[in-house]
Amino acid sequence: MSIAVVTKTIRARSALWDDATFRRDLQLANKAEAQAMRRDYQRCTRTWAHEVTFVQITTSRGPDLIVIVGTDDPIFRYVNDGTRVRRALMSPDFEAKTRPGSLDSRPGQGGVVFISRDLELPGIEARDFTGQITRQHKGPYKRRIEQAMKRARSRAARK
Repeated sequence: MSIAVVTKTIRARSALWDDATFRRDLQLANKAEAQAMRRDYQRCTRTWAHEVTFVQITTSRGPDLIVIVGTDDPIFRYVNDGTRVRRALMSPDFEAKTRPGSLDSRPGQGGVVFISRDLELPGIEARDFTGQITRQHKGPYKRRIEQAMKRARSRAARK
């Protein structure tokens, strides 16, 4: 399974948890982050003929807020994680739709000529979409949660 996870631990006074607005802000922040991460995953595969389904989960465990987005699609995993060996012979005009270090998917060209277990061609270079998405969303997610905490503290101080 390929999953991107962002988390934020909240070490706050229990009074914050009594604030319904704060809890709603956290739910909205989790949902917004999950949707943004899912859009980035879809961006990686938008030109693929093979459709990949991504699942998003938002949860909290004690003081930890967790956003998980991922897929168990084997083709996505081959591209994301890379392979040691390629068993497919590609056409001479083959051009990959994705590149390592980029979340963009281009049209590409060419394709598979045939597949054989006897082939041992150089493998697929890992694109690491999951790592890129996790790194890209970690900071903004933490800032969004910290802003919700500041708003809750200021509301508590006014009471």
